[in-house]
Amino acid sequence: MQSSSRATPVVVLRGIALDGRADWIFAPLGWDAASLERRFPFSGRPGAGNRRALIRPSQLVELVGEFGERPCVDLPAPYALSRLMRRNMLAVEILIARVPPSGGLGHSAVA
Repeated sequence: MQSSSRATPVVVLRGIALDGRADWIFAPLGWDAASLERRFPFSGRPGAGNRRALIRPSQLVELVGEFGERPCVDLPAPYALSRLMRRNMLAVEILIARVPPSGGLGHSAVA
């Protein structure tokens, strides 16, 4: 389902461990979702409620250099993105979820 152009994109990163399991989840603040969608092959159509892409850990390092590693919420030091990135990872999944203006994750944002 197409979401409203006024929906707020939220970027979420998920580190994929060498065994294929999710090792960590991190929501960075201020990352440009449109720029990410132009740069990487995301699933789904532009503007869709949820879109996903897999990137290499080295690409995450580049993104952190460009957008920073500030979290959406204050976290204790062990959960800083720079510390999470030191773990051995197979890949990093980027999820872009579009949250409707009402603030909830209505039906349009659920995959």
